[in-house]
Amino acid sequence: IFDQAKTFQEMVHEVHEDSERSRRARNYLEKLMEYKTQEFEIGGKSGILVHGGIAGYLQDPDRLESDKELWYRLWNEEDFEDTFGLMEERDAELLVRGHDHWTEHAYRQNGEIEYDLPEPGEEYSIEDGMHIITHGPWEERMFATIRETEDDTILQYHQI
Repeated sequence: IFDQAKTFQEMVHEVHEDSERSRRARNYLEKLMEYKTQEFEIGGKSGILVHGGIAGYLQDPDRLESDKELWYRLWNEEDFEDTFGLMEERDAELLVRGHDHWTEHAYRQNGEIEYDLPEPGEEYSIEDGMHIITHGPWEERMFATIRETEDDTILQYHQI
């Protein structure tokens, strides 16, 4: 993460150039800025969809308050504890997020937090407890799905 040679301005310039070439990319960025978090429900569980997070570490603490949910990273146990606490306040059992360039599944039940770095194909029951789902980098063709079965709700990680 820290060894990226590009400055933030260079990355913004590249995104701007890409968005000029692609209407779909431009629409995506506009929606991301307009709807920083979205609530959803699946399998009887309430959730929050967000690019970065609802709490965590900010590499640039001078970010606008209104944009922080785009940039939060979950790097240590305190970040996860804070996020689970805010999820609880918002009655959310699931948090689906991107931003970090790895897959991760964090699970809290009875106050205990467990972490896993899933590989493509791995599945988890998310019927009980609270879950933070980091779906992985799309540029590596990583994504996660949540599906309901008759008696469970299943999280699965994929790579195309």
